[in-house]
Amino acid sequence: SHLFTGNGLSPVTLTVTEVAGGKVSVSIPSSVIELPYPFGESIVRAPVVDTTPLQYVVLEWEPLEHPDAEYLVIQKSSDNGITFEELIRQTIDSTVTSFIDGAVFVDLKPYQYRIAVVDSCTNVAPISNLGTTIHLQSRNAENGTELYWTPYLGWDSGVESYEIQRINENGIFEFVTNVPGDVQSYVDDFSLSSNLVNSTYYDIQYRVRAIELFGNDTSSMSNKVTRSSQLNL
Repeated sequence: SHLFTGNGLSPVTLTVTEVAGGKVSVSIPSSVIELPYPFGESIVRAPVVDTTPLQYVVLEWEPLEHPDAEYLVIQKSSDNGITFEELIRQTIDSTVTSFIDGAVFVDLKPYQYRIAVVDSCTNVAPISNLGTTIHLQSRNAENGTELYWTPYLGWDSGVESYEIQRINENGIFEFVTNVPGDVQSYVDDFSLSSNLVNSTYYDIQYRVRAIELFGNDTSSMSNKVTRSSQLNL
C-alpha cells in the first residue's frame, strides 16, 4: 500500500493498494467526502445610493482569501427574508469586494442579501451574515414630519445609533440628530413652510444612516424621502 497526502480545504490521505492483475484499489476516508466547507464570509454593509431617478444598492463584503474557493454566490430577498433567490454567481476574485444591484425599488421596500462561496467540488460554505437595506418613509405629524424606517440587520454587534440627515437650501445633507439603535422613528419639528429661499419654497429631503456598534464608523445609508413645502401652504 502507498499513502498520498495533500493539503486543500483539509488534509486528505489516499490509500492506494496494489492487487492482482495490475489493478489498484483507492481508499478515501468517508469523513473527507462529507467534510463541509469550513469558511464563512462576512458582509460589511448594504448602503443605498439614492440619486433619484438613479437608485441602487452597493453590497460590500470582506475580501475573499480562500485558495480553494471558485465561485461567489450572492442571494437576495425582496420579502423580508422569507425567500431568497440567487442573484449572481461569479468567479472568485480576491480584489472584488462589492456588487451593485440596480434592480431595486428602494423607496418601496427593504432588501436583504447574503453570500456564500463554492469550491471546485461544489462544497458550499456556510451562508454569511445578512446585509439589509434601510427603508425610510415619512408622514405628517402634529408638530412636523415623522420619519420611520426598517432596522439595519446583519451586524453581529448591532446598531449603535441612527443618524438623521436633512437637506439644506444648498442641496447638501446635514446632521439633525442621532437616535439610539433600538429606535426606528423620529419627529422633526422643522417647519416645511419656513424654508423660503429667494422667494421659492424648496422641498425637504431626509435620509437615515445606521452606525455599527463598535464598528469603527462602519455605516449604511437609507433611501431618501421628500416632503413638499407646497403641501403645507
